[in-house]
Amino acid sequence: GMLIDPRFVFENLPAVLGIALFIMTAKVLLTLVAILPFRLGGKTAVFTSLGMLQIGEFTYPLASAARPA
Repeated sequence: GMLIDPRFVFENLPAVLGIALFIMTAKVLLTLVAILPFRLGGKTAVFTSLGMLQIGEFTYPLASAARPA
């Protein structure tokens, strides 16, 4: 959260929301596709995919490394 520039987010709100929605959708679908071969059932696959939607703590070091020096 400390790397986020609120002014940038508000100035580019449609783009930020669009990218966030795309990433969330892609993450759920990719997780669902990865789980389906295990035949755990549709309900379990959907709940697991949605559970994996949250952003992990590893995102912050990745954002820090990707940020220009």
